[in-house]
Amino acid sequence: MNPRPPQILLLGIWLMSLSSLLAAPVAADFNTPTDVPVTASSYTATGNTVDLRLNFPPATGTTLTVVKNTGLAFINGIFDNLAQGQIVTLTYGGVPYKFVANYYGGSGNDLVLQWPAGRLLAWGSNLYGQLNNGNTVDSNVPVPVSATGALADKTVVTVVAGRLFNLALSSDGTVAAWGYNYNGQLGNGTTTLSNVPVAVNATGVLSGKLIVAVAAGGYHSLALCSDGTLAAWGKNTDGQLGNGNTTDNSLPVAANATGVLAGKTIVAASAGWSHTMALCSDGTLATWGNNTYGQLGNGGTTNSNVPVAVSVAGVLAGKTIVAISAGGSHNMVLCSDGTLVTWGYNTYGQLGNGNTTNSNVPVAVSAAGVLAGRSVAAISAGGSHNLVLCSDGTLATWGDNSTGQLGNGGTTVSNVPVAVNTAGVLAGRTIAAIAIGSGHSLAWCSDGTLTAWGVNLSGQLGNGSTTNSNVGGGFFSVKVLE
Repeated sequence: MNPRPPQILLLGIWLMSLSSLLAAPVAADFNTPTDVPVTASSYTATGNTVDLRLNFPPATGTTLTVVKNTGLAFINGIFDNLAQGQIVTLTYGGVPYKFVANYYGGSGNDLVLQWPAGRLLAWGSNLYGQLNNGNTVDSNVPVPVSATGALADKTVVTVVAGRLFNLALSSDGTVAAWGYNYNGQLGNGTTTLSNVPVAVNATGVLSGKLIVAVAAGGYHSLALCSDGTLAAWGKNTDGQLGNGNTTDNSLPVAANATGVLAGKTIVAASAGWSHTMALCSDGTLATWGNNTYGQLGNGGTTNSNVPVAVSVAGVLAGKTIVAISAGGSHNMVLCSDGTLVTWGYNTYGQLGNGNTTNSNVPVAVSAAGVLAGRSVAAISAGGSHNLVLCSDGTLATWGDNSTGQLGNGGTTVSNVPVAVNTAGVLAGRTIAAIAIGSGHSLAWCSDGTLTAWGVNLSGQLGNGSTTNSNVGGGFFSVKVLE
C-alpha cells in the first residue's frame, strides 16, 4: 500500500483541528447580572455545548441571558448538555444557586437561566378563586398560591393573568390554570370554576407539542408551541380563538394556519379582551377576533374568526417588529428602531398619538416629551392605558387615568406619553420589568421590590388597603418571596 501524500496528511490534521475548534464549548461567564456571553441575529445550538460559570452572588429573582437572539426566529435546537427546562445549579463562594434553562425566555426567543419560582404570590379579587389559595375571599396583601394539584412539584417559569383567571407555564411544558371558567378558559374540558390549579388538557391539538409561552385575554387563553403553532381555548363569541367559528371551547383548538398564516412560524402571541395578535418569524403580524374599534388593524371594523393581516403600510412600512402587546381593545408594538406603534380603541388616548380618535390602521405613538431621545426596552398594554420601560430606567405611560393608573400624580387622561413618578419607593431603584392590568400598573425592581399604582377596589395593589393610588398617596412596596 502506498503511503499517503504529505499534503493529504496535512489536510487531515487541519480538518481534525478545525473540527475540534468548532466543537469547543461556548464559554458563558457571568461576572454581573447583565453579562451576555453570546449575541446573534440567528443561532444554532445543536451540536455544541455550553460551559456556564457564575462569578458573582445573584440576588433573588436574577435572570441570566446566555444567548441574546436579536432575530425573530427561535434558537435552532438546544445545546447537547443543556435541555429545555433543565435545572442548572451554579455555585459561587461555595453557595449553590439554582436556575432553570429556558430557550424561549427574555424577549421570547433568547436562551436564559431563570430563577425558579419556589413560591407564587397573588392578591386582589378572589370571587372565583383566582388567587388560588383555597378560598374565594379577596386579599389586599400577597398570599401564597397553592402549589398542589397541577402545580405540585412543578417549576414555574411564566405566570399570566386574564380576566378573573390565571395560567402558569412550568419548565416541563405543562400549563396549570385556575379561577373563572364559565367559557372554558381553564382549558380542562369543563366550565366549572376552580380555586386550585387544574391542568390544561394536553391531548388533541397539543399532543406531542412543547408549549413555550402562554397568554391570557379577557376570557380566552393562548399557548404557543415550539413548532410555531398556536392553540387557544375559552370564549369565542367574536372569533378570538381564530379557528374559523364562534363557538366557545373548553379544550384547546388550533388557530387557523391557512390564509395569512400559511407557511408561517408564530414566535409571539398576545391576547386582548376579545381579540388576539400574533407575530411571525418573518416579521408579519396577524390578528383575529373582535374588531369593533379597528383593533385588528386591517383597515376595517368587521370581526374575523380567522387570522387577518395587519396593515404594514404607513407607519409600519419597512419596520421590523420586535415586541407585541394586546390591550383591552387596542394593540401596541415595538419596532427595532425604537418606534412605538398602536391601533384600535382610543377614547382615552391609549394610542398615544395626540388625539382620541379610534384607528383601524397602525399609527405612531408620539416620540416627543418623555420619550424624546429615549430607547424603549419593554412594553405592556392594559385595559385602556399603556406602560413602557426605557433602557435608561424611565417609565412612560398614557391613556386612561381615572384611577391613577398612569402614576403621574393625577387622574387626568393623557393622549401622549407622560412620565411615571419615580420618587418615593422607586427612588434610586433599577426597574427590571413591568406589567399592567385593566386599571392598574406594576413595576418590578432588580432588588426584588414590587410597586403598584392605580385602582385598588379589590386590593389589587397589595398594600393592605383598598384605596386607589395615583402616586400622590405614595407608592407601596412588597418583597417578592422565593
